[in-house]
Amino acid sequence: VFEKLKVLDLSSTDLTRTPDFCNFRCLVDLTLRRCEKLTSVHRSIGELKSLVALDMRTCTLLEELPDTICNLGSIEVLHLGWCAKLSSLPEQIGNLRSLKELSLNDTAIRKVPASVGQLTCLSELPLQRCKWLGPLPDSLTGWFSSGKLKMFGTPLRMIGDEVDLSKEVEVRRVSSCMVLDFLSDKSCKAVREFYLTDHMVQEFPHSIIRLQNLDILSLKCDQLRALPAWVKGRRLEKLTELEIESKSLKNLPDTIESLEGLKTLKLVCENLESLPDAIEKLKGLEIFEFATGKLEQLPQWIGSLRSLRQLKVKCSRITAIPDSIKQLEGLEKLELQIDNPTALSDSTTLPKKLNKFSLSCKDLKSLPDCVWSLRELQELSLRGCSRIEAPPDAKLAQLENLLHLDLSQTGVNKIPESIRFLPKLRFLRIADHVVN
Repeated sequence: VFEKLKVLDLSSTDLTRTPDFCNFRCLVDLTLRRCEKLTSVHRSIGELKSLVALDMRTCTLLEELPDTICNLGSIEVLHLGWCAKLSSLPEQIGNLRSLKELSLNDTAIRKVPASVGQLTCLSELPLQRCKWLGPLPDSLTGWFSSGKLKMFGTPLRMIGDEVDLSKEVEVRRVSSCMVLDFLSDKSCKAVREFYLTDHMVQEFPHSIIRLQNLDILSLKCDQLRALPAWVKGRRLEKLTELEIESKSLKNLPDTIESLEGLKTLKLVCENLESLPDAIEKLKGLEIFEFATGKLEQLPQWIGSLRSLRQLKVKCSRITAIPDSIKQLEGLEKLELQIDNPTALSDSTTLPKKLNKFSLSCKDLKSLPDCVWSLRELQELSLRGCSRIEAPPDAKLAQLENLLHLDLSQTGVNKIPESIRFLPKLRFLRIADHVVN
């Protein structure tokens, strides 16, 4: 009865060992996820020549895999993440040449077999939070350089003598400050992207000063209290994108004005008290997004950022949108997530060329006239405006270029009559139902 079975899902069962797979030779997809009592995998698993996907995530008592697993010539996906006691892989795991996904995050693995370097179809190798991992084999040197290795929360000892990063290797993307100490000066100059996610960092490491040709800098550090003083002069003159997420950052330094090449600035800082006037001098800024629970006023200088194409504001305390926003003649997309329904009024003038507008305000009962005057609007989202019950038909009909209308999580529960006057409309969402 099992000979023609192609999919077998035994997830969340009380299995302590897998069955003999000799009678399951046609299996394509095998799931053993969350089998938290599983301690043994039968050697016959190597007979599953058609198996494409094997998911064993969160088998928390599993300590090892049979070496016969290396016979699965068709397998493309092997998930082993969160197998907290898994301490080793078969040495010949590199025989799985079709493997495209291999996850080892949150395991007790101590060594990555050198043969893993033969898995050329892998796009990445997740090794996050592998606390017992030793030095990587020389066969993975190039993987490190290309950014394939994902290793947040994995100790520095994973970079050993076998991986000599002092050589002139081109590392374009880095996600660990510790790695910088191992790179030669020439390699540091090749780094274009730096991503740091660390919820313990309070002060930004000085070592980033070595990255003279950085294009993208992303800091997702809840405890980060300040940007370093060296964010000035010509240290980061080539930076085009800066992203900061912090729960502790209250102010930005005026020296941010020195980032003259900046095109994208994203700030998710819930305790940020103000936006420095220095941002006004970033004349090349095209994308500006910020979210904070402290800011009450948008600065008037927002209108001087004439290169802006996208603006996203998530500020619960904002009381008014400044008149200067109408000066953003090149603005194509505007997103507002606010709590005060009077922040946007009939007298507000929005940029006439807006083609995407998103507004979320739970206490808003009706849209101000400034929205209905956006005749070039192609996308309108009112998702989250829960007190809006129905857009006025006459005014909605004015948006004759509308292609996309999202009225989900509003009080609207039926299709507006004026839809027939929107000849270009292709997408309508109401109460989380999509009408094409």
